[in-house]
Amino acid sequence: NGYNPVTPGWEILTTYVQSELVKDVDTDVNKAIDKFFENYFGVAAEPMRKYFNSYMAWTKHLRDDNLYKVFENGTYMWETMVREYNYYSNEKLNEWFGYVQEALDIIQPIKDVNQEVYDKLYDRIILERISICIQVQEFGDVYSITGYTNLQIRQLIVDDCARLNITSRGALG
Repeated sequence: NGYNPVTPGWEILTTYVQSELVKDVDTDVNKAIDKFFENYFGVAAEPMRKYFNSYMAWTKHLRDDNLYKVFENGTYMWETMVREYNYYSNEKLNEWFGYVQEALDIIQPIKDVNQEVYDKLYDRIILERISICIQVQEFGDVYSITGYTNLQIRQLIVDDCARLNITSRGALG
């Protein structure tokens, strides 16, 4: 069916918008993004769009403040960015995690009605949750998710990756 649950939605979104622009260079990108969220996340489109919008605003803030850099003088800066520059704020990670949880709550009633649709939406949503959880897990001394221990976050990663058959970080795209 062409559905690859291991490609994070934001990458699929990029491909979708690019394909819409190929068909019509005058495509309204915001409308195309709305259509993507409606089709890809179904009834959970609204909280997932909020997550995406917040994430994009945050990365714009990082670029505008010149904090969006991976290498400096050939040295990998990821840990420095996280620890010294608060690359992701704990508040943002909790906000994004909340949007994902809201999306999961919204699709829950579908489980009893149409398991196939539920599974597809669930997989798409948890794929986006993994990246949040990985940041919390890697920098547990800096970040945490309210109401979850680091062990519980680690278990979410393990369970989500097992469900999606993700065996390495490279498998996330």
